[in-house]
Amino acid sequence: MEIQWVLLPQDEYDREYSKAFKSPEFTDNFTSESLEAEFRLFDASLRQELVKYWKEGDCGDGDFAVSDEFQDAFHHCGGIYHSRAFCPEYIQTVMGVMAGLPNSARWVYHTTVECMDEDDEEIPFCEFFIRNGKVYGSEEEFV
Repeated sequence: MEIQWVLLPQDEYDREYSKAFKSPEFTDNFTSESLEAEFRLFDASLRQELVKYWKEGDCGDGDFAVSDEFQDAFHHCGGIYHSRAFCPEYIQTVMGVMAGLPNSARWVYHTTVECMDEDDEEIPFCEFFIRNGKVYGSEEEFV
C-alpha cells in the first residue's frame, strides 16, 4: 500500500485536523450509537493488527498505544513510543484497518510520536493524522 503524504503549513494542518472533531449529523439510520459501534470495531481491529508486529503499552513500556476514548466524532488516536513502530508498516497497518470500516473515508486516526528508547535521539516529537488514504503532517515537523 502506497503512502501519500500531504505536508501543510502548521496553521493549515491544525485547521484540517480540527475537522475530525466535528460531530456528524445523526439520522434514524445513523445514530450516535452506530458511530460508537463503528469506533469499537475500529479500535478492536486496529489493536488486533498492530499487536501482530509491535508491543502495546504505555509510554516507556510499549511500542505503541491506542486510545479507548470515544469522542462522538469520526476520530481515533494513539501514540508511537518506540522507534520500532515509527515506520511505513505502522502507517500501512492503520490505513488497512481504516479501509475496512463502513465509513472509512470519514475517519481520522491521529498519531503522536514520542519515542522514548535510547536509540531514538534522531526522532523528535511529531504528529500526523491519516484520513481517506492520505497521511497529513506539518511541514515544520517533516521537512
